[in-house]
Amino acid sequence: ATYTFDERNRLRGVTNEKTGAKAEYTYYPDGLRATKTADGSETRYVYLNGRVIEELDKNGQLKAQNIWGNELLSRKDVAANKRGYYLYNSHGDVVKVVGENGEELNRYEYDTWGNLTAKTEGMSNPFTYSGEILDGETGFYYLRARYYDPTVGRFISEDTYKGQVDNPLSLNRYTYTHNNPLRFVDPSGHKPAPYADLSEEIFEKDFLEVANGLRSLEGFSEQTKIKMKQRIYQSAFADGYDYFVAGLSLGVFAVEAVVALEVSAAYYGYRFASRGTPISNGGVLDKANFAQKTYGNNFSAKGAQIYSDMAGTQVKTVNDLVSAINNGKISPSQIPIDYIVRDGNTLILNTRSAQALTQAGIPRSQWNAINRTGDSLYEELLTGQLTRNKLTSEGIPTVRPGLID
Repeated sequence: ATYTFDERNRLRGVTNEKTGAKAEYTYYPDGLRATKTADGSETRYVYLNGRVIEELDKNGQLKAQNIWGNELLSRKDVAANKRGYYLYNSHGDVVKVVGENGEELNRYEYDTWGNLTAKTEGMSNPFTYSGEILDGETGFYYLRARYYDPTVGRFISEDTYKGQVDNPLSLNRYTYTHNNPLRFVDPSGHKPAPYADLSEEIFEKDFLEVANGLRSLEGFSEQTKIKMKQRIYQSAFADGYDYFVAGLSLGVFAVEAVVALEVSAAYYGYRFASRGTPISNGGVLDKANFAQKTYGNNFSAKGAQIYSDMAGTQVKTVNDLVSAINNGKISPSQIPIDYIVRDGNTLILNTRSAQALTQAGIPRSQWNAINRTGDSLYEELLTGQLTRNKLTSEGIPTVRPGLID
């Protein structure tokens, strides 16, 4: 096979001369894989905390949805209309996927280095050895920074980390887990870690985030509170982030999808995952209205932190974000805009972010539009916006600066 890499040492293409099969890959600015195209089929990846929470086709339609806790808990295969729940061994390898009634859907067996020695599958599932994604077109495991080839027990490219002089095993920049895959895993593609230590670290972080997420459910209807709590408790270790609406703090959790109207759940890596390119093209937002009459110039603390991290400079206000866009520090594709179609009307949910894009002169046809129509939680939150602003489902075409959103 022939491999092509980009200037950042990331795998961009694979061609098998014998079979004629080809695969191509693209990446987000932080290095996480954005798309994979194999056998003419494109998959787009949406991340939260470096974990894939959604897989989409080239048109932005959902192919699979992953629910995470301490590890991957369950997966919905849309095409097969099946939901599977994951069982692991002590190394973190997926050994079974079972259905909602406990029936076995998938089964896997491995050798020490991660080669599959036996496999049966009743639903799609790329997560196998060490709980990582196995690319069927290459047989490589995608470990974020690099790809691992289990047939030779090595990475296919050189590590950008040069290792430590006092640790000779780290100086070979192709070795996998210091040649000790029984004890170690490599979740980053850069540095081995004992699986037990990794699990403990994730547990502690997620536990604290859930605790923070339950701090306040003020300001929402009982129906919305119930939905939010259900999503939190679907995973005892669900990831949580602060969500601010009209100054009220609410923990947000990524089970089916993280809810954040000001800063969407579609950011990459540890700062939320961006779908990278517009999911809905063709000007779907050209005639979209807003669900509120005014907007505040200041982003919430969490929103400001996320945008500041992305830009590498302070971004606290809509004006700051406009400057970051115009200076090329933040790409418009990194700013997802959620919308809902209700009664034939398209309504934008992320008012401040949309205003920043507008003021930066970015046409709506180039916005990263994400359709949340039908998601019960987003629908409920939209209803709240319209009700508070005394608007019908038609919304309002323009908004003006105000004290709060």
